[in-house]
Amino acid sequence: MKDNFLKNKNFFWIFPLLGGIISLIGLIIPAWYSKTSFKENLWIVGIIEHIFWDGSIFEILPPELFMPSLITTIFVSISSIMIIGISVLFIKGKKFLVKAEILWLLIGIIQLCALIIYINVMVTGFYNYAQRTDYSIHNFWTIYNFNFGLIFPFIGSILSIVGAIIYKMSS
Repeated sequence: MKDNFLKNKNFFWIFPLLGGIISLIGLIIPAWYSKTSFKENLWIVGIIEHIFWDGSIFEILPPELFMPSLITTIFVSISSIMIIGISVLFIKGKKFLVKAEILWLLIGIIQLCALIIYINVMVTGFYNYAQRTDYSIHNFWTIYNFNFGLIFPFIGSILSIVGAIIYKMSS
């Protein structure tokens, strides 16, 4: 039974497809939230929400944090759309110059690397922002913690990579 399950390649496209969709969903969910008494949410797309007892205000992040957010948004969006597109074409039986599993693997790794770089650049950008403001006593990790908007793209890229590996192992 197990051998038949692994030899049936018809369902492996579901991992990258779900991964691409989950990654895109992550862009509309806050990626960071404030652990302090000042309630804030930060999105990968470069928006910050200041939450007050009577409402909230949305603003664009300072340049040190906005630029890495914008670049990461572009990487995650394009890679997710590519993964979804390759999955849909794979379902339809289209042939590629490069095997679909290699594309899923490479694009998933690129997305994963972009997210890791994003986290490091956000910490560095916050340090630079803090140096030119009054927040120099704080670092990024004392104020913010990650949220589902950051976890979802990680899960999406890992699903794409896992789908490619499982597909390759079943060949």
